[in-house]
Amino acid sequence: MLGVILIISNQQSFGQLFQTRSEIIKEHGPDYESDTSSNGTKYIVYKTELTTEESGTYTRHWVMYFTTLDDGTEYDGIEFCHFWQIFEPATETIPNMDYFNKNMTVIDFLKWKDDESGILYKIDVEDEISIITSWYDFEDM
Repeated sequence: MLGVILIISNQQSFGQLFQTRSEIIKEHGPDYESDTSSNGTKYIVYKTELTTEESGTYTRHWVMYFTTLDDGTEYDGIEFCHFWQIFEPATETIPNMDYFNKNMTVIDFLKWKDDESGILYKIDVEDEISIITSWYDFEDM
């Protein structure tokens, strides 16, 4: 299965899009929480304590959402990560924007594309929380 390597900050790299749950757990370890959202989407959460100049010490929540293929191919029935989100203090928004502006193509306000991989990134800020969402751009295949 396709494993895409993404780097979204100086501190960590994330390459989980298209990886299976077991591949992600093998790579990042068994210290995670797992649940199902109100719409039935299964997800896992890794929590990492970070310290930055902008926010001090905080806990970053990295959530990977899974879907199961039902396409009649050899991958039928396989559960894989189809998008992920990072939740961190809103004070991390500017450093993340700076990173994306330097390393990605700006396609809209607070939205970028990695032209090499076809991965899209979007930042939303809600209730003092910065939310980075990443997914594959299937429309540009």
